[in-house]
Amino acid sequence: MKIFLLGVISILVLFSGCNILLPSNPEDKFKQEKVPMKDFKLAELQEERKDFPSSPLVQSNDNKIDKTNSNNDKNESSPHEKDDKDEIDNTNNVVETAPKPNVQSCEEISFVSPKVLDLLGCEIIQILAQPERVNSFKLKSKPDPSLPIANRLGIYPIQANGQGQNLEGVNLQKFQELVFSEKSYHFEMVKSCRFRPNIGLHFVKGDKAVEVLLSFSCNLWTFVYGETEKLENFDPIQSQLIFLNSLFSINTEDSST
Repeated sequence: MKIFLLGVISILVLFSGCNILLPSNPEDKFKQEKVPMKDFKLAELQEERKDFPSSPLVQSNDNKIDKTNSNNDKNESSPHEKDDKDEIDNTNNVVETAPKPNVQSCEEISFVSPKVLDLLGCEIIQILAQPERVNSFKLKSKPDPSLPIANRLGIYPIQANGQGQNLEGVNLQKFQELVFSEKSYHFEMVKSCRFRPNIGLHFVKGDKAVEVLLSFSCNLWTFVYGETEKLENFDPIQSQLIFLNSLFSINTEDSST
C-alpha cells in the first residue's frame, strides 16, 4: 500500500512539474516563437547575391537581349527617317556638272558694225567670229537642192574635186574684218543680175555651221544659216576678195555644169 501511494505521489509531482514548464497558453507561445521562414530565406538569398558577382552566362544573355532590342529599334525606324537617309545619300552622290561657258553677246563684239549686226544676226556673227575650221569649195552656179547636203553648199552643188585649202590664219582674219565692216556693203543697191556663186566657205563651230557663197560675176554674197539666207552686195571690196582664189589650185571660173 505504501508502495502504491508513493507511486501516485511521484506521478502527481511529475505532472505538476510539466505544468510549470509549459506556458499557460501553448498557442501564444507558438506565435511568439514562430519564425517567418519565407521572409528569412528571401532576405538571406538577396544578401548572398550581393556578395557574389552574377553568372557570366546571365550577363551574356542580358547583353543578347539588349543587342536584340537595339537591332529591333534600328529595323523599326520610321519610313520618314529612311527617306531622310536616302535623301542625304542621294545629295552626297550628286555629281556636279561643269558650269556652261558664258557666250559673248554680239553687243560686246566691238569690231562688228551695227548695220552688219542687224543684217546677219547674233548667231551668224558668233560662228563667223570664232570658227573651229573653215572649208573652201568651188561651186556650180546651177542650183540643185535635191543633192545630199554633203555634196552642196546651200542649194548649189560642189564641183568634182572642188575642195580647196582651209581658210585660216591671216587670210581668215582678213576675211572676217571685211565681213564685219559696214563699208564692205552697198545696203541700198538693188541689182538685176542673177546670183551665180563661184566660191563657197563653210564655217564650222561645234554642231553649227554658216555657209558664205560668193558670186564674183555679180559681186553678191549670201550667208546661209539653217533656213536663214541673207543676200547683199560686196562691190566696195570686190578686189580685196580676189585672194580667195589662192585657196584653189586653179583660178575659179563660172561653171554651169
